[in-house]
Amino acid sequence: MFTYSDLVRTEIAVEVGERFGMDLSDQVLGGWLTLGDVARSVVAHTGEVVNEAEVFGWVCSLIAEGYGVPEVLTPEEAVFTDYDRMTRWFMAVPY
Repeated sequence: MFTYSDLVRTEIAVEVGERFGMDLSDQVLGGWLTLGDVARSVVAHTGEVVNEAEVFGWVCSLIAEGYGVPEVLTPEEAVFTDYDRMTRWFMAVPY
Protein backbone atom coordinates (compact mmCIF):
# COMPACT_ATOMS: atom_id res chain seq x y z
CA MET A 1 0.00 0.00 0.00
CA PHE A 2 1.27 3.46 -0.96
CA THR A 3 1.33 5.84 2.02
CA TYR A 4 1.77 9.58 2.61
CA SER A 5 5.37 8.83 3.57
CA ASP A 6 5.93 7.12 0.22
CA LEU A 7 4.52 10.17 -1.55
CA VAL A 8 6.79 12.54 0.36
CA ARG A 9 9.81 10.31 -0.30
CA THR A 10 8.95 10.17 -4.00
CA GLU A 11 8.46 13.93 -4.26
CA ILE A 12 11.77 14.56 -2.50
CA ALA A 13 13.49 11.99 -4.74
CA VAL A 14 12.17 13.73 -7.87
CA GLU A 15 13.48 17.08 -6.61
CA VAL A 16 16.81 15.49 -5.63
CA GLY A 17 17.07 14.00 -9.11
CA GLU A 18 16.48 17.36 -10.75
CA ARG A 19 18.77 19.27 -8.39
CA PHE A 20 21.67 16.83 -8.26
CA GLY A 21 21.24 14.90 -11.53
CA MET A 22 20.78 11.51 -9.95
CA ASP A 23 18.28 8.69 -9.95
CA LEU A 24 17.69 6.84 -6.68
CA SER A 25 16.32 3.31 -6.50
CA ASP A 26 13.15 2.40 -4.62
CA GLN A 27 15.37 0.47 -2.22
CA VAL A 28 17.27 3.64 -1.31
CA LEU A 29 14.03 5.62 -0.91
CA GLY A 30 12.57 2.89 1.29
CA GLY A 31 15.54 3.29 3.61
CA TRP A 32 14.82 6.96 4.20
CA LEU A 33 13.50 7.20 7.76
CA THR A 34 15.02 10.58 8.57
CA LEU A 35 16.04 13.65 6.60
CA GLY A 36 19.59 12.75 7.62
CA ASP A 37 19.15 9.55 5.61
CA VAL A 38 18.18 11.66 2.60
CA ALA A 39 21.23 13.86 3.03
CA ARG A 40 23.60 10.92 3.47
CA SER A 41 22.28 9.14 0.37
CA VAL A 42 22.64 12.29 -1.75
CA VAL A 43 26.22 12.81 -0.56
CA ALA A 44 27.02 9.13 -1.21
CA HIS A 45 25.55 9.20 -4.74
CA THR A 46 27.01 12.55 -5.82
CA GLY A 47 30.56 11.83 -4.79
CA GLU A 48 30.46 14.38 -2.00
CA VAL A 49 29.86 17.38 -4.27
CA VAL A 50 27.72 18.73 -1.43
CA ASN A 51 27.78 18.06 2.29
CA GLU A 52 25.04 16.63 4.51
CA ALA A 53 24.23 19.96 6.16
CA GLU A 54 23.66 21.63 2.77
CA VAL A 55 21.38 18.83 1.58
CA PHE A 56 19.48 18.77 4.87
CA GLY A 57 18.88 22.52 4.74
CA TRP A 58 17.78 22.31 1.12
CA VAL A 59 15.32 19.47 1.84
CA CYS A 60 13.87 21.33 4.84
CA SER A 61 13.30 24.37 2.62
CA LEU A 62 11.73 22.16 -0.02
CA ILE A 63 9.31 20.69 2.52
CA ALA A 64 8.40 24.13 3.89
CA GLU A 65 7.83 25.52 0.38
CA GLY A 66 5.98 22.49 -0.93
CA TYR A 67 3.72 21.86 2.02
CA GLY A 68 3.68 25.26 3.72
CA VAL A 69 4.75 23.63 6.98
CA PRO A 70 7.38 25.80 8.68
CA GLU A 71 8.42 23.10 11.18
CA VAL A 72 11.77 22.90 12.87
CA LEU A 73 13.16 19.55 11.77
CA THR A 74 16.29 17.77 12.91
CA PRO A 75 18.44 15.45 10.78
CA GLU A 76 17.75 12.35 12.86
CA GLU A 77 14.02 12.79 13.54
CA ALA A 78 12.11 9.81 12.12
CA VAL A 79 9.87 11.99 9.95
CA PHE A 80 9.02 9.31 7.39
CA THR A 81 7.50 7.02 10.01
CA ASP A 82 5.38 9.75 11.60
CA TYR A 83 1.92 9.22 10.09
CA ASP A 84 0.38 12.22 11.87
CA ARG A 85 3.08 14.55 10.58
CA MET A 86 2.74 13.23 7.03
CA THR A 87 -1.03 13.70 7.19
CA ARG A 88 -0.59 17.31 8.39
CA TRP A 89 1.84 17.99 5.56
CA PHE A 90 -0.55 16.69 2.93
CA MET A 91 -3.54 18.49 4.42
CA ALA A 92 -1.66 21.81 4.64
CA VAL A 93 -2.47 24.42 2.06
CA PRO A 94 0.61 24.84 -0.16
CA TYR A 95 2.12 28.27 -0.65
